[in-house]
Amino acid sequence: MVSPMKPLEIKTQCSGPRMDPKICPADPAFFSFINNSDLWVANIETGEERRLTFCHQGLSNVLDDPKS
Repeated sequence: MVSPMKPLEIKTQCSGPRMDPKICPADPAFFSFINNSDLWVANIETGEERRLTFCHQGLSNVLDDPKS
């Protein structure tokens, strides 16, 4: 008999919603998600997370947004 799966909240340090989460097929201890237009990867077991991208705000003034 197969028991039903229950969702589990995974805590992260990011504020705001974690969009489009994906579990790594090679190692299910890792998952990725999008937060504020940036890609993050986290380890479910240790809670360690890394921001992989640093998207700019899209502001027209270079002084306000130097990554434009």
